[in-house]
Amino acid sequence: MTTSRTRAGVCLWAALAGALSISGGARAANRFFIPDVTLPAGASGQDVLIRCEHDVTLRGYSLSIRYDPRALRVAALSADGTSVGQPDFWADASQEGEIAVGVALDLTPPITGYLAPASDHTLARVTLDVLGRAGTQASLDFVDGLGRFQPVRNVIVDESGFSVIPALDGGTIAIAGPGAEIPPVADAGPDQVVPEVSRVTLDGSGSRSSDGATLSYRWTQVAGPPAQEVAGEEASALTFTAPPVSGDSELVFRLEVTAAADGGSTLSAGDEAVVSVLDLDLREAVIAQTTAGKGQLIDGGARALVFQGELTWASDLEEAFWTRVRFSPSGPADESRLTDGASLYVDSNGNGAFDLGDKRLGDEVLIAGDDRPFEVRFAEPLRAGTPLRFFLVVDVAPARAAAMILPAALAACLLAAGRRRRSRGRPRRRLLRLALSSTFLLATALLPLACSGGGGGGGGRAAAGTRELRFEIRSSDDISIQGAKTGVAVQATGLPLQGPGVRL
Repeated sequence: MTTSRTRAGVCLWAALAGALSISGGARAANRFFIPDVTLPAGASGQDVLIRCEHDVTLRGYSLSIRYDPRALRVAALSADGTSVGQPDFWADASQEGEIAVGVALDLTPPITGYLAPASDHTLARVTLDVLGRAGTQASLDFVDGLGRFQPVRNVIVDESGFSVIPALDGGTIAIAGPGAEIPPVADAGPDQVVPEVSRVTLDGSGSRSSDGATLSYRWTQVAGPPAQEVAGEEASALTFTAPPVSGDSELVFRLEVTAAADGGSTLSAGDEAVVSVLDLDLREAVIAQTTAGKGQLIDGGARALVFQGELTWASDLEEAFWTRVRFSPSGPADESRLTDGASLYVDSNGNGAFDLGDKRLGDEVLIAGDDRPFEVRFAEPLRAGTPLRFFLVVDVAPARAAAMILPAALAACLLAAGRRRRSRGRPRRRLLRLALSSTFLLATALLPLACSGGGGGGGGRAAAGTRELRFEIRSSDDISIQGAKTGVAVQATGLPLQGPGVRL
């Protein structure tokens, strides 16, 4: 059985392969790169990490890399031990001499699996067997168009589904002969962003020596306010508590790894990890109505724009996800009878107004009763300096039109009968009076349905004949926002907000 996750993965694979690539060329702040390394001739199980620098939020990516199969053999390709973790979708189209893989981090709604912008994320672990002769070199080169099934491109897919073309820096592998002293590789783990007064672990277990020699570790903090409750300075993993900070701060830790070499000498290497500590008092989300926030009927009266707002995120160091909003009907009418459903949209094309090009967040929801709140759930990224404008749109129930069809049809039938009877010499005036009185009585009987007043679950809040819609966001409990890196919840300010009334 084909699941929705599989279908989404196949569609994303098509995008990663290049069918849906949308980009204006390589961007310097986005880069795939492979560091140069030295490996011994004849060695097996040697790991090389594919790395990425990116200034966009990364939802997926694809890699297309060429190597010389006479010098190297790819024994394994995985995301184990990388920044990606366990992605929802991993499609491997590699073949001899080519690495081709497409990855989607998260395909399960609400989608929250992203990599926030960073200078050094690891995307794939390539395990190599060295076949080349000592004293030679082998290269891993980024080349578009490789893969068994269809040409794969080197791209990053951002949170909006657009493809971004990164700069490409391949790596060189120097193959050393027997007895060569090859320094170990130090890996302090990825940079991290954490909230103040939280427990942090730096993992240096990715460090390795080419010949399997035992490593010794030494961690040292070289910059930033002092970490607290530090443990494991001479272990592969360092743990500490991030200090309370006044303003976002960076802590820099250096890992030195040492391996024993022949003749009693040692070989060392170092790497650094940056831990950005967030001042939680500085993270703020502000919600407001837009200046153009008036309500209006749209689509010929079939729908109504009933709320226009703007959500602003104020932290430069961490992005956020807006995951939920709850609206409450607050107009004099019974909104549950006047509407068929409600949908939330964002101004995805940036023109400041609601139109067909805007993206819907979450699913359409029904308004279950008068004065009964309803929720929309989704996952929409928030960035500092980029206000997110949103619109609540409701489908107007065709109750009034339907209610008037029967009287109009009856009146038409009676008038037609009047014409036939007049042709037979019957009095016309009496039939006309009958048609008009019947129409009046039926319209009066159906008037509550047409006006939707007084009924519903609101206990008689609406007045008969009132057809005005209004919705509001009442408190910070009605909005859910969380940090993209820390996962810490943030309360929105600026509430309550009441939308404009829209009269049908």
